[in-house]
Amino acid sequence: GERTQPVEAAVEAIRHAARERGIYVVSGARTFLTSVKRIANWMFVIGPDGNELLRYEKLYDNHQAVMPGVFLVDGIACSTAICADRWLRGVVEIPIQQGSQIFFELANNYACEWVEPYGWYWNAPLARRNTVWSILCNSGNQTSGVAAVADPL
Repeated sequence: GERTQPVEAAVEAIRHAARERGIYVVSGARTFLTSVKRIANWMFVIGPDGNELLRYEKLYDNHQAVMPGVFLVDGIACSTAICADRWLRGVVEIPIQQGSQIFFELANNYACEWVEPYGWYWNAPLARRNTVWSILCNSGNQTSGVAAVADPL
């Protein structure tokens, strides 16, 4: 509908840019979703031909969403999870069991989730336990080098 038109136009511009430059794009978003009729987290992967390889809505607070699967980047099997979906073991582990070698986590973690001296302590064990590369893509900080404080709900 009306709320999703600007978002789809932006995704189309990203598809065009990926095609023009011959690159992959892994991106997250927080916009209005018609599936849940509210603002929610989702992500997409665009291939260098501009085609969408994956679109996935965060499951943690949308239990009707479809689990993300495996997608290929230059022939290498990859998988992903959005933020709190990392705690849903099937979202992370099943694609890895299906051959994913690179795991992308798109997140918006806060300072309270940083545990010194362990940092983002779940990604290293995940990588070692599953013999995969684990890439954490956290949202940008408002202040460089300072993790955001969680907003009270």
